[in-house]
Amino acid sequence: MKQLITTIRNFISNWAEQDTAPDYLIIAIKTTGSAIVGMGLLRIFYEMGANPESFDAVGGVIASSFLILRQEVSYRGGGVEISLEDKGHAGEKMTAYQNYLGGGMLGRIENSCTIDNWRDDSELRTIAEDLSRYFHSLTVHDDEWEWETYEQNQNKPLSAF
Repeated sequence: MKQLITTIRNFISNWAEQDTAPDYLIIAIKTTGSAIVGMGLLRIFYEMGANPESFDAVGGVIASSFLILRQEVSYRGGGVEISLEDKGHAGEKMTAYQNYLGGGMLGRIENSCTIDNWRDDSELRTIAEDLSRYFHSLTVHDDEWEWETYEQNQNKPLSAF
């Protein structure tokens, strides 16, 4: 890598000594910039292939920490269901879902769980909050209709009925 940079630097210096230096210098800068961007992209793609869980930008901790069993998202709401087996709850599941209120509006995100009295367990409440935030990141598209923050969305009713 050092040798490549040194070679490019010498190449640009030699061009700069010529009478047509500005034209060639511009070409050299564009070529060098493209090469740097290309090498950076190659590095990112290599890392994505070697360690894909580190590039889970949408889901953050949720998508890489839990086994997603079912996920359906649309402009009319939907839901995501995860397994709680890795948290010591064999055969148990948790869901975050969102209803359509009408008029292009989605209701607040609610959770359900197959464990009775799950809301009494602080760990399960934390998982539910993370799952709800993850689902919100899937439904918000940052346009004129879906611009609300998670906190603003949670102030809405659960359903229209």
